[in-house]
Amino acid sequence: MNKYADIRGPECLHPSLAETADNLMGVTPLVQEMLKPGTPPEKIGARRQQLHDMIAAVLLPAAPEHVAKVDKTEYFAPGLKEEAGAPKVRVVVTSPKKRSSDHLPVVFTIHGGGLCLGFPEMELNKQIRWAADLDCVCIAPSYRLSPENQYPAAVNDLHSALLWTVVNAKKLGIDPSRIVVEGISSGGHLAAALTHRLKDTGGPKLCAQLIQFPLLDDRQATPSSNIFFEQVWLPTAEQISWRAWLGDQYARADTPPDAVPGHARDFHGLPPAIIHGAEIDNGRDGVMSYASGLMQAGVYCDLHIWGGAYHGFSIVQNDSELARRYTNLVVMQLKDALTGKLPQK
Repeated sequence: MNKYADIRGPECLHPSLAETADNLMGVTPLVQEMLKPGTPPEKIGARRQQLHDMIAAVLLPAAPEHVAKVDKTEYFAPGLKEEAGAPKVRVVVTSPKKRSSDHLPVVFTIHGGGLCLGFPEMELNKQIRWAADLDCVCIAPSYRLSPENQYPAAVNDLHSALLWTVVNAKKLGIDPSRIVVEGISSGGHLAAALTHRLKDTGGPKLCAQLIQFPLLDDRQATPSSNIFFEQVWLPTAEQISWRAWLGDQYARADTPPDAVPGHARDFHGLPPAIIHGAEIDNGRDGVMSYASGLMQAGVYCDLHIWGGAYHGFSIVQNDSELARRYTNLVVMQLKDALTGKLPQK
């Protein structure tokens, strides 16, 4: 452990989180074991499945009244044509059974998992709720994971899934001018990365981005990078996951922002942003710095830092009062974003 580590304990938590959950405290050692150089593929697969089981155990099931209101369909989008041999991308689409129109807005939702694990249904409960309550279509793509697949594989998969979404707008019954890209943790990182990719390639244009507790900078050079709170995601896990995903591009000054958004120098032209961070999170300072870059460029940015909260608290302690406040606020923010009327510059 870094001798300058900022050790935090339960005394630092918001009162509603004081009863700390320990469901995911074993994530960091398992991730480190899985991503250790030279780990055989079969062991990577076994550890990934173990981590998926741990995550599934803490996720809330969708409410039956919401499940009854939606349809879930699986598609396969073609791989990005610019990448030779790119595989098809699995896409899970959740849509309301009773639609207000055939041109519904979209939440393009990207799962988290440290770039090395996760699957589109990981937060199916929120996708079902959003589709049912917000009269929108949730589109959740898969993407290739590290260490087997390094950058730009995941971004290519997300890019191709978004292009497929726009091309198939009529079949999906969506409005391609009202797409919000969303993600938590590394899903937030990839959502931000995708906005830079689209800016560089000329679209499609997004009407907003919702990034939650994102990990935005591989250099881990800020004070919050030293925060150790024995809960979900420690700096040591973050470092090894960045290395596994970036390979030779790890911590280089010339790493592009569609790989590491924290390296961005130009924020002009990015979509309006809603950003959530947590006080006791090693990614906290990167979140604030990134939001500052957006605001300085004149990009609409609604930034919230949750005091006394840790990385992913809304998932790990999803029955806490603070998590309920957070979930309700996100729903209200999404209502604004899905109108397509947030200020664009």
